Formats: sequence, structure tokens, C-alpha cells
Amino acid sequence: MRYFSLQATGRLRFDDSVRLEVESNICAEQGVTSECFSTPRHIIYCHMERVSGLVVVLIVVVVGLSLWLIGKVRAEPETVISRAWVQSPDPAK
Repeated sequence: MRYFSLQATGRLRFDDSVRLEVESNICAEQGVTSECFSTPRHIIYCHMERVSGLVVVLIVVVVGLSLWLIGKVRAEPETVISRAWVQSPDPAK
């Protein structure tokens, strides 16, 4: 199991300053509040935003290629199908 504590054996991949901030927030006089984890939450949010942006770009590329291929098959169905048939290995052999 992994923890924010500076004494934890299974450390999370956060900088020591972030871990110290979280530990200080948890051990504060007012106790645990909703803002205790605001810094790591922001870091994770920014990371997810970057990663999801790449996923969106990938989806746009795949959709574009799919539409191009569908248009190609509709424009030249015999040519595209016959090429695929000739190039694919014969399952009977």
C-alpha cells in the first residue's frame, strides 16, 4: 500500500514538498478537511487532462481514417475488395 506520509515505506510518486503539505494538512488542528488533498488533486487533474487530450487526438485520427476508407470502398467497391481478396492468404492452403 502507498501513502503520502514522509515515513511511509511505499511512497507515492509525489515530490516531498507535496507529501509534507498533505501530511501537515492532515495533522493540522482543524483535522482533515476537503482541502487537505488540493495540491495532489490538482497535479492528478492536470496529468489526466494531458493524457485525455492525446486520446481525443487519436480518436479524431482513427475516425478520419475510417471515414476515408469507407469513402474509398463506396467509390471503388470492386477494386478495393478484389485487392484485399488477392492480398489475403488463402485459408484452404
